[in-house]
Amino acid sequence: MITINSNIDINKVLIFKKIKFNASYNPSTQVGEVFKVHNESVSLQDIENNFETWKQEYLNYLPTLEILENRKRAYPSIQEQLDMQYWDKVNGTDTWKQAINAVKAQYPKS
Repeated sequence: MITINSNIDINKVLIFKKIKFNASYNPSTQVGEVFKVHNESVSLQDIENNFETWKQEYLNYLPTLEILENRKRAYPSIQEQLDMQYWDKVNGTDTWKQAINAVKAQYPKS
């Protein structure tokens, strides 16, 4: 059992690690081998030893995630973007580029 004292959800940190580093998880695996990251096993001891670092990486990533979510909501739909691109091509305009740049300017990646 992992004995990490943290006010951060351990599962969120481990899921972040899995997504970020393309790790695989097998819930039926025994204690010794929890994750495989680039074909390298990560044990429960590794998790305990590295959790604080991984937690900090997760916390550092949260603002980026928020920016990406804000951008996702603010961008015009794919249908609207395709329509903009079509009419930009027909009319020699750059409406689509302006719309995308406006969202990027509103939510910069820092």
